[in-house]
Amino acid sequence: MRPLELSIAGFRSYDEPVTFDWTGRQLVGIVGPIGSGKSSILDAIAFALYGKTPTFTGESASLIRHGCDRARIDLTFTIDGARSGETWRVSRILRRRGANAHALSRRDGDGAAIAQWDKERDVTAQIQQRLGL
Repeated sequence: MRPLELSIAGFRSYDEPVTFDWTGRQLVGIVGPIGSGKSSILDAIAFALYGKTPTFTGESASLIRHGCDRARIDLTFTIDGARSGETWRVSRILRRRGANAHALSRRDGDGAAIAQWDKERDVTAQIQQRLGL
C-alpha cells in the first residue's frame, strides 16, 4: 500500500482541514517538534484503513478533536500489484452524535469510481482482503 493523499479535519491534533500530498514521492519523512501532530498523521492512516488505531483502543469518539463535533479522514492510496493507474479512496467520518460514515471506492486511471462500498464492515473487510493485514 502506498498512500498518495491524506486529508484530515477534526481528528486528534488537527482542528482545521489539512491535506498531505505524497503523489510522486518515493520517500517521505514525518518530522517536527513534540506535539506537532506526527503521531496523528500515522493514526489517521491506520484509522482510514481499519477503522481503529493502535494508539486508541477505546471509543472512537475520543479521536475527535476537543471542541469539534466530527472528524473526517480521507485517504487515497494504491495497492501493489493492482492494475496500472488504479487507486482506492477511503473516507471515514466520526461523529460525537449520530451515526459514523464509511466509504470506499476503487477508481480507474481517470478517477472515476468503478466499485464502491459504504458500510463500515464492508469497507474494512475489502481493505483487509486487499492489503492482507
